[in-house]
Amino acid sequence: CKVDEDFIPQVYRLQYRKSATCHFEDVYAGSDTEFTVLHIDPNVDYQFKVCARGDDRQEWSPWSVSQTGRSTLVPHEWTPGIEGYSLSSRRNIALRNDSQAGGVLYSKAPTYCCGQTLTFRIETVGQPDRKDSIGLCVEQLNDYDSLQRDRAVCISTNGAV
Repeated sequence: CKVDEDFIPQVYRLQYRKSATCHFEDVYAGSDTEFTVLHIDPNVDYQFKVCARGDDRQEWSPWSVSQTGRSTLVPHEWTPGIEGYSLSSRRNIALRNDSQAGGVLYSKAPTYCCGQTLTFRIETVGQPDRKDSIGLCVEQLNDYDSLQRDRAVCISTNGAV
């Protein structure tokens, strides 16, 4: 195998597959040298391989030797059945109804660990409520209708903490 020491990659192509019986499929193509693959099943082996293109070449480099990886992180889900909220089919997106209920909507399980980066996206339609917020708490307390309490961090939609 000849290695081109002067080759400078400009675009990478990442493929993965769930098991040895499945075909590889593209999951990323771009210039970033790091990429997080989302929506993978926990505790399942996946194979990954990468190739690159650069130096104004049209053809891709040969594929790397595939590497096996797995995640132990379970996908995030909101707790179903909370009055005042509708959930997407995968229960990872929540929509507040016009209902007057709508207290705190908790995740189904503690799915995040210290040191993980979290990104929240809040989209609003119509008149916002002063209690609209998102946050993190140490424990689930069903008696509360807000995360504005001890052992919780609450961020309102206007950015106030």
